[in-house]
Amino acid sequence: MFDSLAGKLEIDVQKCRQLPTTSSQTGCYASLHTVEVGPTERPKDCVTHHTTNAWELSLAWHTLALFFPCSTFSILFFMLSEVSTRKKKMVPFISLSVLFVLLQCPLPTLSTNSEGNALNALKIQLIDPNNVLQSWDSTLVNPCTWFHVTCDSNNHVTRLDLGNANISGTLGPELGQLKHLQYLELYKNDLSGKIPKQFGKLKKLVSMDLYDNKFEGKIPKSFGNLKSLRFLRLNNNNLTGSIPRELTHLNNLNIFDVSNNDLCGTIPVDGPSFATFPPESFENNRFNGPELKGIPYDFGC
Repeated sequence: MFDSLAGKLEIDVQKCRQLPTTSSQTGCYASLHTVEVGPTERPKDCVTHHTTNAWELSLAWHTLALFFPCSTFSILFFMLSEVSTRKKKMVPFISLSVLFVLLQCPLPTLSTNSEGNALNALKIQLIDPNNVLQSWDSTLVNPCTWFHVTCDSNNHVTRLDLGNANISGTLGPELGQLKHLQYLELYKNDLSGKIPKQFGKLKKLVSMDLYDNKFEGKIPKSFGNLKSLRFLRLNNNNLTGSIPRELTHLNNLNIFDVSNNDLCGTIPVDGPSFATFPPESFENNRFNGPELKGIPYDFGC
């Protein structure tokens, strides 16, 4: 139906063009615009036929725009609107249809992928002499094609593998936006500064390997929110303070290593996990032995 109406409109427009340049032709074009202007002597067959086809086509366009607002019908619609606006005359019903379609179709926007932005913020803070982050192009829709980044089927970042990458610098709070992250592997680098407390927002995290770096400051208490965490290796850094007692509530924690730091206080014994960790997980610190009843856990710090 749509194609046949479009064809009739084009044919009838050509008929009107073949008329002498008189007020009759003006009336014919006016009928196409559904506006009655000009003298009454304009050809009846041209005026009536065009008026009927115009309204039929308008109805067809609006119907198609309703059900297929952003489809190829819309593209064809704009092509036909060009045919109907010859001589720079605006067609009211077409103009309304244009507005309708534009309101229905989303406008193209720049990508604002929060995970890509978070990783790009990390890249800016790092010194990368070996260009391992060269593929991290912030103009892409998402970071799933970047090297050292793994995504799930929904294009959410689930792994960040930058272990032994010879990178240095600090970590910012932006990594806390990777809410689907399961593996954070940053071991054996030259990273320094404090471990962001925003890492406690990574609720799906299974493994966090930050060992063999130069991190300093305290272990964030927010790590107690990581209920899915199974592997936490912070050994061989410059961490200070005591072990947060919030970590004793991590029921799934299988491996915990804070050896070779500058931690103090006592070693937790509560919870289902801490009593099972070997002594090697705590060696080469300033601990005062296991936690004893009546003695503050930060005793000696």
